[in-house]
Amino acid sequence: AAALGAAIIGAIAAGKQNGGYDDFKEATKKMARLKDKVYRPIPENRRVYHRLYEIYLTLHDYFGLGKNAIMPDLRELKLRALGIRK
Repeated sequence: AAALGAAIIGAIAAGKQNGGYDDFKEATKKMARLKDKVYRPIPENRRVYHRLYEIYLTLHDYFGLGKNAIMPDLRELKLRALGIRK
């Protein structure tokens, strides 16, 4: 889904004169398809869904709001592992 979204944005950025599309509506009509499959929650799993959502919120806040240095620390570790930084 993320790759398709990026491709759609790229096609709009290119514009029709360069083989892309002039607007989002035209691009999605040509590039995206809906599937008939519908996913429905299993009522007996409600507690598990709720707990997973609570965990998701905690992780979102922890990693996404920048209230800690974990992401910069992980990036630095990656750069060191790749030999980009010492």
